[in-house]
Amino acid sequence: MDKAKFLSFFQKPRKKAFTLVEILTVVGIILIMAAAVVPAINSFLMNSRDSQRRADLEKLKVALQVYYTYNDSYIALDESGNWFSTEENTDFQQILNSQYIDRIPEDPLYPQTDDSGEAYSYYYQASTSDTYTLCAKSETKGGYFCVDQNINKSVVQLASVEGLGAGETSDGWIKVAGGGYTIKAGVGYSGATGPINGRKVVRDFE
Repeated sequence: MDKAKFLSFFQKPRKKAFTLVEILTVVGIILIMAAAVVPAINSFLMNSRDSQRRADLEKLKVALQVYYTYNDSYIALDESGNWFSTEENTDFQQILNSQYIDRIPEDPLYPQTDDSGEAYSYYYQASTSDTYTLCAKSETKGGYFCVDQNINKSVVQLASVEGLGAGETSDGWIKVAGGGYTIKAGVGYSGATGPINGRKVVRDFE
């Protein structure tokens, strides 16, 4: 047998290597796909966290209503009406955890903060024993999700909340979740569909 043929029988054929252009092309395609997928994933996660916030507010609302049923008052720890974090206020936690709720929920991002430095948390305010407001910062809608003592109303969305973050104003707009109302804060109103703490329905939401 010829020596060259004998050696070639045991030699593996050389594989063609990728060129630099081919490698850069593949990397470019991967980066383009990542640029399209990552924002979609982030949007999905933000919407998921906002859904959790609304569910947590409803859960706390039920617990507060049960507390009111047994005590004829809501939890009012600060008569001056200052907001506090339910994740951090141990008095609030001990009162509700005693028999009204199995666990005080935490904001999905607590204790992280947004770009303005405001903490993601569930904020509670009650200057009297007959009313309260409970809010969570929204990632996708802007502003806040809130509930109050009105048992006929679910979570609402507020563009701004007096005393919270940059929304220290009483003229924010509110869209009632699942409804067709826009509410302007700070205007007196009474009725079956009354919004947060009895504010007035100004016009239909479009």
